[in-house]
Amino acid sequence: GSVGWAGDVKYHLGAQRTYRESGIDAMPITLAPNPSHLEFVNPVVEGRARAAQEKRDRPGAPEQSDKASLAILLHGDAAFPGQGVVAETLNMSRLIGYRTGGTIHIITNNQIGFTTEPSDSRSTLYASDLAKGFEVPIVHVNADDVEACIAVARMAYAYRETFGRDFVIDLVGYRRWGHNEGDEPAFTQPTMYAKIATHPTVRQIWAERMAEVGLVSAEEAAQMQADVTERLQEARREAETKPHEDRRPKPAPPGLARNAHTAVAAEKLQAMNAALLNRPAGFTINNRLERTLERRRTAFDQANAIDWGHAEALAFASILADGVPIRLTGQDSERGTFSHRHAVLRDSTTGQTYTPLPRLPHAKASFAIYNSPLS
Repeated sequence: GSVGWAGDVKYHLGAQRTYRESGIDAMPITLAPNPSHLEFVNPVVEGRARAAQEKRDRPGAPEQSDKASLAILLHGDAAFPGQGVVAETLNMSRLIGYRTGGTIHIITNNQIGFTTEPSDSRSTLYASDLAKGFEVPIVHVNADDVEACIAVARMAYAYRETFGRDFVIDLVGYRRWGHNEGDEPAFTQPTMYAKIATHPTVRQIWAERMAEVGLVSAEEAAQMQADVTERLQEARREAETKPHEDRRPKPAPPGLARNAHTAVAAEKLQAMNAALLNRPAGFTINNRLERTLERRRTAFDQANAIDWGHAEALAFASILADGVPIRLTGQDSERGTFSHRHAVLRDSTTGQTYTPLPRLPHAKASFAIYNSPLS
């Protein structure tokens, strides 16, 4: 069966698997579907990691646990300094509305961007220099040195677990073949690819090292390679014979949206309205805003007195009462660009904030609202 038109290459569809090792629980790993637009998936991965870290099934603000998920981003050495979304995502890393407790960034540095040389793709010495502006530690490691790569991966994880901050690994290696199946890299980088053609693979280098120190003989290494190759071939044979799943989402039945019951009883809305207007004793707000909110107190007594911002607040309150969590983010989301929302109030004397929606007595799910960076 067909999987439908994806509009992109098949290996951008993402994948899922569960990693199992004796002594640890099963660990689900998700490779996010990612488009050919370089680095575009970065904030999507961060959003998925943040969602996995939050409990939203109770009133109040979501409860976040950094240990519930770990975001790992793989970057290209030309794309990391070249794509603006990288800097935008790094800027989010320590913002309260977007932080995920630290991301491990791995720059797969093959010293080329398709056919573009580093001298044409960045104005910095290292591909990773952008991260310096965000005070992110960076380690450059030789991709041919397997044990050094393992050590720096452990360092990155330990740093993230200890400090809850991002870490960059600049994995400096090379691309043995072309950019894709049909690319001939010797057209544009003849001297580089002449060297690569005679350079031993990482497997060969490590196998020789293991033989030198007496840990794995050449024969054992060859057998390991044969076993892995056979396992891959078997997986390919199985994939070729297994029918494709149709993963396209099924359309909703006609008329389903029209049949949804969305009305809220007037007496419930009035109770929600009163709760929305409650504030702590001694909490004073701007006089002009006070008059606006006071009009909401009597809006149910007049025809057409509920304005857009008021209706939105009541809608949010009813959604929370149904046990559906709400998260609002965007530029000026707390106040509303046109000064219509005022979901977060500020004391005019102390500057302290108060957000009524997560404190509603009838709420059954979390509410969160954040002003976003100007991204």
